[in-house]
Amino acid sequence: MKNKKGSIFITSVAAIIGLVGYIFLQFRCYELIGIYGGTIFLSDL
Repeated sequence: MKNKKGSIFITSVAAIIGLVGYIFLQFRCYELIGIYGGTIFLSDL
């Protein structure tokens, strides 16, 4: 049971990090922290 609980915790943390990363890139939040223009990689995303 302890192993299952740990797996669920790790999966939920990974999902939250992925969601935050998606929102950060999708809504161009990196411009809010002073990254303007960015790299070719960021502009292609």
